[in-house]
Amino acid sequence: MNKYKICYDNIINRARNRVLEGYTELHHIIPRSMGGGDDNSNIVALTAREHFICHILLTKFTVGQDRNKMLHAAIIMKSANNYQDRYFNSRLYETVRKNYAIAASERQIGELNHFYGKRHSEETRAKMSATKKELYSNGKHPHIGMKRSEEAKANISKSRKGQPSTKKGKPGKLWTNEQRTKMETLYTKGTYTWWTDGTNNIRASECPSGYRKGRTMSPSHLAKFSNSDYLLKT
Repeated sequence: MNKYKICYDNIINRARNRVLEGYTELHHIIPRSMGGGDDNSNIVALTAREHFICHILLTKFTVGQDRNKMLHAAIIMKSANNYQDRYFNSRLYETVRKNYAIAASERQIGELNHFYGKRHSEETRAKMSATKKELYSNGKHPHIGMKRSEEAKANISKSRKGQPSTKKGKPGKLWTNEQRTKMETLYTKGTYTWWTDGTNNIRASECPSGYRKGRTMSPSHLAKFSNSDYLLKT
């Protein structure tokens, strides 16, 4: 049996056979979110400290969606008030928050996402559009002129290291070593010029046999340039 489950059961069994004085909290042995009821056999009186510990233990031996629910409950349990203190050190907080963040992310994947397969109505889209137009009505993006701190810049740089390049409008595309070498040769090791034989275009440092300097337009480009309306627009 899971050691955390054993510890949980020990606290519950000890609490069944005693009478506490002073401040107590009622605890559902099987949490209601996991199907537990409100009958007396499923409720036990615990001290505030025991109650908190039990909810941390529940995050240790539950699995799947039940664990996600217990992580959420543990986050709520960290709050203190005039009647109870909660011991929540930095390491415990980091562990619970990290696991809760992972669980929250998993709940938004695919069909688990509440907006999966849905679309905003035309009315909603119109409202969103009007809000953005009002926001940018002065012709200035709200982030223009905003200066990031050196710490923020360092964090952004760190988060982007090793991420796929989005250059050339190709998200997720990484340059191969062959492409990098080709670009380096193209842009740093000599002057390259376009050459044409009237049909094909080649970029090279020297004129190939049968070619002349320049580029030949494609039929679609020639059609555009023969259109007077297109010339007026450009």
